[in-house]
Amino acid sequence: MTETMETTERDCRSRRTSGLGLRAGRPFARSLAVVALLAVRSVLLHAQSLPQRVDARLAAPPVDRALWGIALVDEKGALLYGRNPRQLFTPASNAKLVVAAVASALIRPDWTVKTSLYAAGPVSGGILNGDLVLYGRGDPTFGKHCFAVDTLAEGACERDPFTRLRQLADGLRARGIREVHGDLVGDGSYFEPLLVHPGWEEFDLNWWYAAPVSALAFNDNSVDFDWGPGTAPGVPAVITMSPDVGDVVFENRTVTAPAGGRTDIGDRFFREPGTLNVWAEGTVALNQPPGTESFAMPDPNLFAARALRQVLQQAGIAITGTTRSTTDSLRYRQARAGSPEAQVQQ
Repeated sequence: MTETMETTERDCRSRRTSGLGLRAGRPFARSLAVVALLAVRSVLLHAQSLPQRVDARLAAPPVDRALWGIALVDEKGALLYGRNPRQLFTPASNAKLVVAAVASALIRPDWTVKTSLYAAGPVSGGILNGDLVLYGRGDPTFGKHCFAVDTLAEGACERDPFTRLRQLADGLRARGIREVHGDLVGDGSYFEPLLVHPGWEEFDLNWWYAAPVSALAFNDNSVDFDWGPGTAPGVPAVITMSPDVGDVVFENRTVTAPAGGRTDIGDRFFREPGTLNVWAEGTVALNQPPGTESFAMPDPNLFAARALRQVLQQAGIAITGTTRSTTDSLRYRQARAGSPEAQVQQ
């Protein structure tokens, strides 16, 4: 028994040392080779089945009723799968994902944006003898927005679209300027001159989601119409507009319907082309909860300048000229080369 145990122990030690390379090595190597082949086969089958798997998903409800454009490429740009890969689509809000991704990659976390007031003329004795230029660079905070997950936290939300404009007016007063003997100009030339893409639908141009894009963006380049039923069936609906800077002529053509009746006012705001003459049609049921529609302004730079003019008037700063806008980047280049008379930075 002792001898047998010693022999077995020696055999085990032999297998654990030199014997492993001779007796167990070949089967182990064969096993590794089989595993590797299976892994490669799995990858190949996975790649080969990719079109079938994607096609199967797109053929399943409810996505089977949509038109899809897909181009899946590898890290070298080789097409792995395509469905209408060269077809032209209207990307709509999907384009925002690309813009947001590029902005996140290129813009530093501590980046800030400035909005400035420039004097296009000399200042003497509290009087600016020239135009006052409101120059925007795309600040999105000239509106009612929340900028944090906790919307109840102090400073997380901006509730008043006029806040930044009042800060600019305060800065102008701090410089001692009380009169502007010239025009007030909304300058959106920091962005390209094209405000509306020619491919956008004409009806969509009435609404906030197709508002013109400019470097000045007061209240998202839109006015908000808050609406609700009137006091009784047959009377007009109650509609209020904000911010009201005196540029929109509004006509209420709506009617309050009995409780349980039809409400269709939500998509029945219209503008006479080329003007700021806006009207609303349709009905609002007596028991309908109130709603809000945001109507796009055709010239965001002029809209912002008119809002600033209202704020300046409230601050006691007089402007003798008119209010207008520009997207010509050369028009006030010399004025922008100097220091601003007032500036806000976010």
